[in-house]
Amino acid sequence: MRVAYDATRTLFVKQDVNNRYDVHMTVNNLGSIPRLDVGSHIRQLRTARKISLRALGEQLGISASALSQIETGRRQPSVARLHQIVSVLEAPLSAVFDTSMTPIIEPSSAIAPMGTAIQRGNEAAELTLDGGIHWLRLAPAPMPGLDLLKVTYPAGAGPAEYMRHNGQETAHVLSGELSFDIAFDHHVIKAGDSISYDSSTPHRVTNRTDRTAEAIWLVVNQAAEHGLHSV
Repeated sequence: MRVAYDATRTLFVKQDVNNRYDVHMTVNNLGSIPRLDVGSHIRQLRTARKISLRALGEQLGISASALSQIETGRRQPSVARLHQIVSVLEAPLSAVFDTSMTPIIEPSSAIAPMGTAIQRGNEAAELTLDGGIHWLRLAPAPMPGLDLLKVTYPAGAGPAEYMRHNGQETAHVLSGELSFDIAFDHHVIKAGDSISYDSSTPHRVTNRTDRTAEAIWLVVNQAAEHGLHSV
């Protein structure tokens, strides 16, 4: 059974004799998924909602020119800016990886809790943000309300400003160490450590060492009433 996913990827759903489903994603004519052009995905989300550059820029507190530079790839958004953009556009964080936000899958039981989705190592979508912070999408299929990422912070990377947005986050550090400033509290999370926090609390994450740090990030999205704010 063939299932459309988007222009470059295809999901194949196979049912075995035990009524279990295997969902496998392949890449059409590419061999592997390239690093994503996050700017073009932001532009697709904005135009789909019929919002002009100027109107979105005003909501973000930046000029239409600065937003245009992000959309055309001439500058990369920071982590805080990217969260702010998807919040204003009322889109999940995963939308920057895949703008086909509602995959068409038949039968519906293929995405039931007992279904199986497989993503091979060369199929994981990835993007690099301002400061060299790198995101790798780990979830092999869309998970409503959830984002699962592997995040890499180069030495010295991280925003100067605090941010807050609706939701919950859990991070597990795989290597190196990351500094989490949450409200007035400072936490150093080293390899093997985990941290969970309310994303609506002003926070920032930085790598204050001379070594690269890697972490697994689980983001639980919640409907935002006021979007994201830099503090």
